[in-house]
Amino acid sequence: MDDIGRQIVVRLSNIIDLVAVEGIYHLICYKNLMRDTPGSSKDSQGKDGRQSAFLKLCSYMESSDDCQFSLGKLAEKFEEFCDTKESYVRRWVREKLQRHFGEKITVTGLQAKDTIITLPKLKKCLTAQEISYFGQIPIKLYKKSKSGIEKVKVAKVSVEATDLTKSNVLNSIKLDILWASGYCLSNCSTPNWNGFMSLVLEWTKPFEKSKIVTLPFINLSPSDLSTIYTALEFALSETRKSHQRSCIVTFDQPLFQKASEIVYAEEMPTILRLGGFHLLMCFMRVVGFIMTGSGLEDLWTQIYARVTVSHMVIW
Repeated sequence: MDDIGRQIVVRLSNIIDLVAVEGIYHLICYKNLMRDTPGSSKDSQGKDGRQSAFLKLCSYMESSDDCQFSLGKLAEKFEEFCDTKESYVRRWVREKLQRHFGEKITVTGLQAKDTIITLPKLKKCLTAQEISYFGQIPIKLYKKSKSGIEKVKVAKVSVEATDLTKSNVLNSIKLDILWASGYCLSNCSTPNWNGFMSLVLEWTKPFEKSKIVTLPFINLSPSDLSTIYTALEFALSETRKSHQRSCIVTFDQPLFQKASEIVYAEEMPTILRLGGFHLLMCFMRVVGFIMTGSGLEDLWTQIYARVTVSHMVIW
């Protein structure tokens, strides 16, 4: 046994927790790796090699067309430039990139996934005036000349037009009974009604998934007729681009009334919908109008406050 072997035997004979000592040893190795002060000539050469490989890595990130990189891929690229494999490379590369780029990069760490490093790249720095042009719609002025509500005609809806045949109604009732019976069975996981219907009924026609996008702004008052007319024209243009047959636009109650005037007056192929909250308010207003003088208001006043009752049903 040589001198190095005897030293190792002495170390092992005096160690109780070998795992803790190994952890301390690797921590010292990591600190030596991250230390900026030059050591021996060999360490200095290794540091120069790592620095040169790191600069190549930065050039690779800046010249690449991508703006997002995984930390694992960058560590592999660094080892390729450095032509060596060392411990703690991933952590070392991450910290060096944060020091080098500063606030220019964003480091996102996800559980059970690789860390993502984002380096935004701007080919041109836009001015505030150029940015103000984005997200705006050209305003179309509207002059109210005639009432569109007068053109509205209420047609009688037939059963044949709504496809409420006897067979369809019976099939719907059977499906409802089948869904409700699932709650009476033990050891049966029953989905909600919407989920049950989506599993039972299959839509065979081709369709595209909807998406949520940010709409541009109209720099006018929301209640202005030109604002509503501009929004309707923009919705129609987007509908034509998507090759859709129907253009459906939802408004709140104050704007819904003005939009109806414009749609019927200009005969625009647009379907207007009232928002769910205001639709419920209109329904409660109808109930309150029908039940006026029936004593329902006095009955509810005994349970709730009078001010609360006035908000529950609009009398």
